[in-house]
Amino acid sequence: MSAPLVIAVPAKGRLQANAESFFARAGLDLAKPGGARDYRGTIADLPSIEVVFLSAAEIVDRLAQGLDRRAQHG
Repeated sequence: MSAPLVIAVPAKGRLQANAESFFARAGLDLAKPGGARDYRGTIADLPSIEVVFLSAAEIVDRLAQGLDRRAQHG
């Protein structure tokens, strides 16, 4: 079994609302099964995808970390 695809979405404010609208227009509904304060979510009918709600700065940091790892292994 492969690892799930993890999608980072801004955790609050206008960026979160815009991301949720973007996914909704694509027919993908983001859900927070643990409630509004939960930082983990799902996309309905796509169990192999995890949604992580992070601050915008944290999303940038994690992307940079991933790029650093790729450079080391490339």
